[in-house]
Amino acid sequence: MRLELGIQPRRIGLMLGGLSLYFAAQSLIVEYLIENVLDATRYRSLILTIDLFSVNAEQTIPTWYATLLLFGAAVLLAMIAVAQRQDDDRSWRHWAGLAVIFVYLSMDEGAVIHEIVADGLQNTLNLTGYLTFGWQIVAVPLLIVFGLLYARFLWRLPARTRNLFILAGLIYVGGALIVEAISANQYDRDGGITFPYLAIATIEEMGEMLGATLFIFALLDYAARMRYRYEFHIPGMPLPSSQAAVHIDPPEAAAKVDNRVDVLRASLIVPPFVRRRLLVALATVLVGTNAALVAWAFSTPRPAVTPNQSEAVPPEIIINRIAPPDTVVTRLTGTFDRNNMAARQVVNGLAQVYAEVMVVTIASPPSSFVLAANELSFDRDSLTALLRENGVSQFIIFDSAAVKVIVGNLE
Repeated sequence: MRLELGIQPRRIGLMLGGLSLYFAAQSLIVEYLIENVLDATRYRSLILTIDLFSVNAEQTIPTWYATLLLFGAAVLLAMIAVAQRQDDDRSWRHWAGLAVIFVYLSMDEGAVIHEIVADGLQNTLNLTGYLTFGWQIVAVPLLIVFGLLYARFLWRLPARTRNLFILAGLIYVGGALIVEAISANQYDRDGGITFPYLAIATIEEMGEMLGATLFIFALLDYAARMRYRYEFHIPGMPLPSSQAAVHIDPPEAAAKVDNRVDVLRASLIVPPFVRRRLLVALATVLVGTNAALVAWAFSTPRPAVTPNQSEAVPPEIIINRIAPPDTVVTRLTGTFDRNNMAARQVVNGLAQVYAEVMVVTIASPPSSFVLAANELSFDRDSLTALLRENGVSQFIIFDSAAVKVIVGNLE
């Protein structure tokens, strides 16, 4: 018996696009409740649960979905590359290159590789404003190189496919670079994570998901118009009894009925009346659940906010505020101790340039900052007083002597 699976590009694209919009809308509701309504102490378990639907956090359902989108695009690109190579089309190398790029993008989406680069750039260059996250400094040159390498390939594609590729790229890159730069500036202005920053970041993630969705539709549409058909079989076994086929239906293809007993046709098409009922039921459940959650959250008494809490300012903003203009302030990756080689190297580099170096380690959230100058205008005691006056209660200050001991000999 043979399994035959028909895929319709338009319906797949609409389904994936609908999921992308849902995840973005759900994330906005969740993040508003977490940032502005729910108390982090009383409802910690609830916050951890609903945070699974945030597009801006790692290890969440939307992040998993975005990773699958990019990996799905990589699989389709690889299948097209194989078909092009069998047709002796030299452009198969470009398709294969795109497949490799999208495999990396899916890995980066799941493992957040670019944030490692961003942390290094932030610590080295002390970036602010639209470049606060830093990784755009690396991404933009790579994007230009990619455009130069693929311009001729893109021009030779059919007009419909070329236009869809360009639109998908503009949506994806617009979210990943332009909107993220806006969110980075908001993050820098707010001094950390706030709901306005998360709202902008959600638009960025939505753009990336919609761009990837449109690209998948473009690939399926291209494969359908080229009338590709993929068959899989287990080596060494007779083809008639083990053959499986996947075909992508072209837009103009009409539904056909195959009455042969040796073919099992599995279709993604659901009868219209069943589809409507499923969509209505699903929408009712989702809207009802969110309405109940929002109503409960707003009706739950919120703890009184003390003046100190309402005026709380992130430690990074406080340190930059109290540091004199001639003092260099650098944030370290992780906390400053003997086990953090990267932090020790950064502090050692500053110590080679400036005569005095002090390190402040904040307990919550765990973070360390270097203050360096040829002559610091404050000592350990005066810096302690300044931090406490500005609401920082738990911290450790390493003066120049202590810094030298912890940095040690790095040669």
